[in-house]
Amino acid sequence: MRSFLRAPAAVIVGLALTASVAAAQNAYTLTVLGGGTGNGTVTATSAGGQPAINCAISIGVATGTCSGTYSRNTRVTLTAAPTGSNAFAGWGGLCSGTAADCAVRTQSGPVAVTATFAAPAPTCALTIGAATGGTATITSGTLSGACGRSVTLTATPSAGYRFATWTGGSTANPLTLVVTATASTVTPSFVQQCTLALAATPGNGGTATLSTGALAGDCGRSITALATPSASFNFTSWSDGTTAASRAVVVSTAVQSLTATFTARPPPPQCALTLAVTPPTGGTATLTAGALAGDCGRSVTALATPATDFTFSRWSDGVTTPSRAATVATVNQILTAAFVANAPPPSCAIAVGSSTGGVAALTAGGATGVCGRNVTLTATADSVHRFDSWSDGAAATPYTFALTTQNLTIAPRFVQQCTLVLAVTPTNGGTTRITPDGLSGDCGRNVVADATPNANFVLVSWSDGSTSSSRALSISQPRQSLTAMFAQVLSVRVVVSGAVGSVLQLRAGRTACASTAGEAEHVCLLNLAAPDSLVAAPSATSGFTGWTGACSGRTACVVTGTETTEVRANFVDVALIPADVAAKALLTGSGLTAEQRDLLDSTGNGDGTYNLGDLLAYLERTNQQLSTSIMAQLLTAPARVRAAGLKTAKPPTRR
Repeated sequence: MRSFLRAPAAVIVGLALTASVAAAQNAYTLTVLGGGTGNGTVTATSAGGQPAINCAISIGVATGTCSGTYSRNTRVTLTAAPTGSNAFAGWGGLCSGTAADCAVRTQSGPVAVTATFAAPAPTCALTIGAATGGTATITSGTLSGACGRSVTLTATPSAGYRFATWTGGSTANPLTLVVTATASTVTPSFVQQCTLALAATPGNGGTATLSTGALAGDCGRSITALATPSASFNFTSWSDGTTAASRAVVVSTAVQSLTATFTARPPPPQCALTLAVTPPTGGTATLTAGALAGDCGRSVTALATPATDFTFSRWSDGVTTPSRAATVATVNQILTAAFVANAPPPSCAIAVGSSTGGVAALTAGGATGVCGRNVTLTATADSVHRFDSWSDGAAATPYTFALTTQNLTIAPRFVQQCTLVLAVTPTNGGTTRITPDGLSGDCGRNVVADATPNANFVLVSWSDGSTSSSRALSISQPRQSLTAMFAQVLSVRVVVSGAVGSVLQLRAGRTACASTAGEAEHVCLLNLAAPDSLVAAPSATSGFTGWTGACSGRTACVVTGTETTEVRANFVDVALIPADVAAKALLTGSGLTAEQRDLLDSTGNGDGTYNLGDLLAYLERTNQQLSTSIMAQLLTAPARVRAAGLKTAKPPTRR
């Protein structure tokens, strides 16, 4: 029991006060403080000849006479005015908002108000420097403005130049930067471009190309030029006198040319090669390197390829490899590839066996033919089976393989399928699932079935009598069913609001919901097996003011669990009532507020009146005792006084 439940000792305070003391107690000080980074002034005016305040606010500090003394309940108007380009940012303390004027009233003590001013933002300027070979412009933002702003610069090179970098080394173009310095300069740089033109003379004598570098690019770059003569030509020299076919060149002028000169050489003797085969249907003879006609002494590579049912034997010069090198050294040279016929290949046959649950057929390749040929088998299961494998262990369908057995018989294997049908009742009662996932599969497989109730439902049992929410199951029927049966749980939301109190559940005989000190409200979800009655029970320091939501009034609240709104029990704090004060109210009919009478009645029978029975119940709850004199007055009072009741703040009402 908290200590403040005991009756406090009496304190007698004199009623006579001097005029000077009373005046001092009714005088209050209004103080204006400064805040922020800017400058401004705050003036205070009021009616009735009260003092005015004129404060200068400088960089967040209030200076000058920034306080005044006012009599109680005086309305004072404060006006904030920023200085120059400063801005008024808002009020603090007793005032709030950003309006220039704020009204305060002196009530029960000193008053403090804060005025905040903001200094103007600094500016930063950007300058674009001049450069040779191009220009730069600002394409986004401004050259002058607030510090920290983003601007975008774009460099445009002149003809014969390219953009290189900005001040600071950035190569981005466009360049986006943040201006933070009071004054800064950004300058682009450009690089002149030089082009090299390569030529060859005569035009059919050869080519002039670059082996390193590029024809167009920065002036002063070094490249490597290569002169390559055509057939029957020789390289002579470059136009600058250099005789090396591969040479370095520095490109230093805007348009620079370099020409390779070639001279024709006398033609060499020619020799021709003829390829032949024997027998004519045995295969082919071709060149894979070199040419049939050309210079004498050249090297070529010949390839002999046999036809179907033939094998390469040898070349006419005795070489036995199908691919071989040869030197063409005579004017009309002949080279013949010899082939021999192969013996006929062995024959292999295949037969497809039958099986329960489906059919199988040969869908590619012949049933009879040469060994080593590819064949394809396809198995098709009926509606209640699945294909499993072939008699040789293979599990693919279609099944393609090379047939090497002379007489092979192969049959499919099918496995019967069983389906589990899961259901719930009622349909909104919950959900089901099985593990491993898959309602259809091989007969005889074992799974685990799980039932999960939805909110406000519980699992009753499965259709086969099992009551476990997770249970093992063997699926052994072509179509097997299992139903999870749920039952609805009724519930109602109960809220204890305002002050410390509790809600009692009469039928269940327990406390349904209770709040503690410091809680604005306490929420409980109450599950019901059947309709029940709720009764509000205030604490020793609170009074029950009535139900709201699904119930109203102050009598018992009947709930069924089907309410669409919450049931809210509302309490209000009431200070501890001394025992003698509570008793005197019965004797005199006065001395208590309506809320106090309501608290006493709620502690007793809650019938809407405060009577002797309520007093006794309250004394027991708060562990108080009456003084001897008050007890004697109650005992000698007429019976009609003791039995009479005083009306409470809120008379009871019915639902």
